[in-house]
Amino acid sequence: MQCYLSATCRAVAAVLYTPLPPSPPTSPPSPPLPALSVAAGAVGLSRRALDEAIKYSLERKTFGKPIAMHQAIGFKIADMATEIEAARLLTYKAAAMVDQGLRNTHVASMAKRFAGDLVQRATYEAIQVFGGAGFNTEYPVEKLYRDARIYALYEGTSEIQRVIISRDILSNPDLVTP
Repeated sequence: MQCYLSATCRAVAAVLYTPLPPSPPTSPPSPPLPALSVAAGAVGLSRRALDEAIKYSLERKTFGKPIAMHQAIGFKIADMATEIEAARLLTYKAAAMVDQGLRNTHVASMAKRFAGDLVQRATYEAIQVFGGAGFNTEYPVEKLYRDARIYALYEGTSEIQRVIISRDILSNPDLVTP
């Protein structure tokens, strides 16, 4: 799996992410790619929900202005965008570690858990932006909402990801980047 990042992003990643120490001999490496694939898919679905919410909120008007200009809707969009960016960067970090040949089980699990939980929140918030129309099959967010649930389940539930993360961190606290 290749991690295609711009030169700027690679430079920032080189500064931000220090190499991890070798893994302890008691914890065998596990294949990180399925969890990364799930995380990437969840980030993509979250982004689509955000795009749909932005588009609708700029088109739909109440009190003479787009609903995007109302603070409550603006906050939903800001929170979705912030969490999507965090999930995307965590997924990129796990992918970059694979490219560098580093053990990344805990980071891949973090990315999968965070993105899997995020996609459910993001699609829920998109439904909220659409209001009653959100469950209408005329708009795509109702299908995105239904599709989102699987991301927290396959390749290990969020609870299983937490077990993996805590086991790795407790066996080697230096895995947590300072």
